[in-house]
Amino acid sequence: MDPRLYYTPEREGYLGISELGRAEVLFILREPNDNNNENKFWFKNDVYQPKIENKYYKLLSLLADILLHSKESFHDKLGKCAYINLYPLSGESSVSKKYKDMTPQEICGRLTSCFKALKPRKIVCCMDIYDKIVSNFEEVKELNGFTYKNTKKEKRFRACTIQANNEIIEVYEFYHPKARFAFDETNVIFKGEHHGEIL
Repeated sequence: MDPRLYYTPEREGYLGISELGRAEVLFILREPNDNNNENKFWFKNDVYQPKIENKYYKLLSLLADILLHSKESFHDKLGKCAYINLYPLSGESSVSKKYKDMTPQEICGRLTSCFKALKPRKIVCCMDIYDKIVSNFEEVKELNGFTYKNTKKEKRFRACTIQANNEIIEVYEFYHPKARFAFDETNVIFKGEHHGEIL
């Protein structure tokens, strides 16, 4: 595997305090949009820390709020999370060929390296990444996932637990932040294994 695919804290990882020892939620996206600096931690430095409330910040903080049941602010909950791109070296405005050409060995090696460093309790990713995760790690059992509802449709998303690095990790799929859909606390529903319905 290309050594540049291993976990690199200069470009990815904890959004807030790393001393927690593990990420409460690990958000996995496809690839960076910036081809010019593969070691730039875009989401932390340009979005999270200055609180730029773009689509990424709004959706990830909402999902963190739903999954982490505490009275902290959205921003503080997001600070307990981590962020990586599955293919971290470059990206394009649409899904790149380099991302599509990642081998199962590269995907497994990349994720294993990040899981070992960040020790996530939960993972949230878009649909194609969910497929890559469950095809590379042992799926333990199905879980109740997110449901998205609006006036025209209801979409149920998959969820499961996997075993990786001798840990059981919950994995949830959801829309990519740049997908065209409206979201807020009223149309994202979550029925977790140990939680009630959140509307």
